[in-house]
Amino acid sequence: MRAIRALLILALVASTATPALSAPTVVRKVLENGITVEISDAIVTAVFEDGFYIEDKERTSGIKVFMQSPAVTEGQAVTVTGVMTTLNDEQQIINAKVVAIAAAGTCIQPLMLSNKALGSGSGLTGVAKGTGLGNVGLLVKIWGRVKEKGASPRPYLVIDDGSGVGVKVLVPSAADLPEVGRFITVTGISGVESNSTGRRRLLRARRAADISIPQQ
Repeated sequence: MRAIRALLILALVASTATPALSAPTVVRKVLENGITVEISDAIVTAVFEDGFYIEDKERTSGIKVFMQSPAVTEGQAVTVTGVMTTLNDEQQIINAKVVAIAAAGTCIQPLMLSNKALGSGSGLTGVAKGTGLGNVGLLVKIWGRVKEKGASPRPYLVIDDGSGVGVKVLVPSAADLPEVGRFITVTGISGVESNSTGRRRLLRARRAADISIPQQ
């Protein structure tokens, strides 16, 4: 099997069985499923029960590493080797081996995005009619008024920044959620999910503190 080495999907090379391949400095996440990748010196930006997200220091590309109860921490530098696949409308790395390079200490600041820009990406992962550069898998911050909240199948909010584009925000707990009509800012991982009309924008908050209510 051909192996591909990447710096957070940044540089591609073949295995020793084939000549090395050249590639642009930044490569979009359009690698075929089943390809083996190695991502070096990436920073952990979020940790969930079903995996964690890594991002390059320039904040140009991020991706999920699927792993149950991962033993990593936010801000940690890691090298990840695994296999590309698509799960839940999102390209991810599975069967991963993770090597810690440095302890937590590198703080990746979230990118500020409008609701319309959230969820843009390649045809494999982005929402239809997305605007701007691809950002699925990146740590971002959005803002808007709460238009809806619910708890099924898991706690969520829907916020609108005035553009008429609602973003569903998955939250870790239904406790102390802001009321409908409140203006909030939310930090989390940019993503998408499918519904009856296609892919919709999704933000995955890491903790309750990721939701902030500015002083009125």
